[in-house]
Amino acid sequence: ITTELNLKTLVALLTSEVLPSLLIRQSALIEINDGAVNIIYVQNVDTRQLPGYNDLPVLLAGAGRYYSHGEDGSLPLGWAYLTLALSVEQKPIGIWLLGRHDPDDYYSPQEIKILQSLAHQTAIALANISQAGQLRTLYQRDIDQREVERASLARDLHDQVLNELAVLKDRLDDGA
Repeated sequence: ITTELNLKTLVALLTSEVLPSLLIRQSALIEINDGAVNIIYVQNVDTRQLPGYNDLPVLLAGAGRYYSHGEDGSLPLGWAYLTLALSVEQKPIGIWLLGRHDPDDYYSPQEIKILQSLAHQTAIALANISQAGQLRTLYQRDIDQREVERASLARDLHDQVLNELAVLKDRLDDGA
């Protein structure tokens, strides 16, 4: 998971391989970025049942806690049995919501530990993907800047050489 540098392949890995192997049928991965939420993927959940930015503090406070069917009358968001915080350097960067789980929607303490480990790896992958994107942007900006400089230098050399040739031609014409 941590070696993924492309969001699309990370999502495919999680939704096609990791979660099905753990018999998890509902999930959503949400990135927290500059005071906004970015839905990375949703699996078998109505998007209207996803949290907004203002819901995140409550969800993060309950991260790692399993909610059973009858506890306090309802599940977080009506479907999420388990909420996992994604954080890098103690800073929350996202939240992973897990719902239906075969055969009985129960997440054992051992499974929660494994899922928390996967959440940590996913957080690292998201941070790496973000940094790789920033590096690609900076690299492209540097290439674009160098191309502008090369074009400018080429124009200057072209114009200067043509002007000097014109002056030389005029001198030759005058001398002949």
